[in-house]
Amino acid sequence: MAATGDSIGQRWHFVPLGDESFAVRASSYGDCYSLDTHKNGWLPDQRKTYLAESRRRWRTILHPLTDADGLSMIVLPVDDTACPSKVFVIEPAQPVIGSDDQPWGDGILVYTVDATVESGECPVVVIPRVESYSETYGDLYEAPYREGDVAEVSEGRARLTVAVTRRLGTAYEIELTWAGPSPTDAGRASYPVTLREG
Repeated sequence: MAATGDSIGQRWHFVPLGDESFAVRASSYGDCYSLDTHKNGWLPDQRKTYLAESRRRWRTILHPLTDADGLSMIVLPVDDTACPSKVFVIEPAQPVIGSDDQPWGDGILVYTVDATVESGECPVVVIPRVESYSETYGDLYEAPYREGDVAEVSEGRARLTVAVTRRLGTAYEIELTWAGPSPTDAGRASYPVTLREG
């Protein structure tokens, strides 16, 4: 399936055609709930944000979709700020229900979505805290980052650091540092190395 239409913040154009989900079914965290909810048009604008400009030590609180309100998804372009073909996504993880019907895991998920990869060919790649497998919970069941954990991700010259600073009930406070493409880099996939306060 090709990518087309739909938008986040009037800038992020990135959704597959057809009935297939972006979600990776090979891992326990294959259901990227905020992404699927956005894709289906069910995630209100105030629950998602698109960060086109670099940030340094930007703090926010991420709320699970089960909360009545609050930010649930952050999207950052990897290549082009106006119409990226690949993005980083940060969202609260939903607990996995194991084969024993018990929930496991919560925290923050970090993953990429690549519109150049066909649906069904793994356009979503989870960036796990720990690569793990459990007979009960499946692959990557320990993927979410928890309080005190730091995710550091590079894609080309783009750099993302997400520190989970504290848990607040069902929500998590994070501190994000991001060096991504600038608006003048559109179509060139080059990245500034200078960060500025967001």
